[in-house]
Amino acid sequence: MLMIARARLKPLGKRMRFVTADFAAAAPSKSYDAVVSALALHHLPDSGKRHLFADIFKYLTSGGVFISADQVGGETAAIEERSRRMWLKRAREVKVGERDLNAAVERMKHNLPATVGQQLAWMRESGFTEVACAYRNLIFAVLSGTKPVNAPEVRSGSTTS
Repeated sequence: MLMIARARLKPLGKRMRFVTADFAAAAPSKSYDAVVSALALHHLPDSGKRHLFADIFKYLTSGGVFISADQVGGETAAIEERSRRMWLKRAREVKVGERDLNAAVERMKHNLPATVGQQLAWMRESGFTEVACAYRNLIFAVLSGTKPVNAPEVRSGSTTS
């Protein structure tokens, strides 16, 4: 995914910089204009997601954006079950092989997806504004939030305004 993103964004030159890091590792010492995550956060427990949203907010520049494209849970047990069933049906319709599908289902047993509503609330709790779900399809969603202009930024380990 990173290789494709680098190729697509190459025309932006030095305006674009990729940082690959373990979000459980030590916090960065500089600010970022955008943080984009894809299919990663569902591995964290809810407390880890909440903490990470606060850290991302802290290290975004004023006016910076956070985008998360990830697996999400259903708002109720019935919605969860129906969404998973429909996802499996759709995967079979587009001819995903049974072996690959079974492997994905097995991996998903270890996932910890939170609902869209929970994650949007945690983002607001962290200080994000313009919090939204731009896309949702069964068990996947794209969520985003913006750090308000003139919100404090972190630079070299300290908070500035």
